Amino acid sequence: VTLKSCLADLSRRPRTMEVLSGDVPLGLYPWRWARDERPSFEALRGGLLCAPILQELILNRFPEETLQWATRVAKWKFTRIIPCHFSNDIRASPAQWLAAFEFL
Repeated sequence: VTLKSCLADLSRRPRTMEVLSGDVPLGLYPWRWARDERPSFEALRGGLLCAPILQELILNRFPEETLQWATRVAKWKFTRIIPCHFSNDIRASPAQWLAAFEFL
């Protein structure tokens, strides 16, 4: 995202975005804001996913190795995933687990 694009987005940013906790200096974000959040929420309803920030900054560095690891985990016979953060107990199959890595 270019500086020009960031500045243009800043002028179009909704007022509700101005009071975000942890706002970056001058409100300049290095990404484009979606004008409608509904598609993002709909995408999250589809099941397991790897966090987008992990997809872009970490897991895509070694896609083959990551997929090999995910495939090894998928050989386990599990019916749920309990994350080490958040209070959750997710019903998921090995196939659903692998689907979360389709971005690679």
